[in-house]
Amino acid sequence: MEIKEIFVIRPTNNEQKEFIITVGKHLATEKKFKTKEEAENYIKYPKWDTTFALIAEMIESNDNAKCATENESEEQPNKTAE
Repeated sequence: MEIKEIFVIRPTNNEQKEFIITVGKHLATEKKFKTKEEAENYIKYPKWDTTFALIAEMIESNDNAKCATENESEEQPNKTAE
């Protein structure tokens, strides 16, 4: 997976005069960009804020996967020897 697939550039409104960068459900940075190209350049040379956002998304995804696995285990009936 390439870095450009992880970060998503989204317009802040329908007029598309301002853009933000997200990773999963999180803002990758609080910075807002005037053009999509400006946001793309920011992704090419990431700063600490984007790095931390990526780590936070990875931790959240991992926690969600663990909870889903635990819930599946709890839903399966216990097999007892008869």
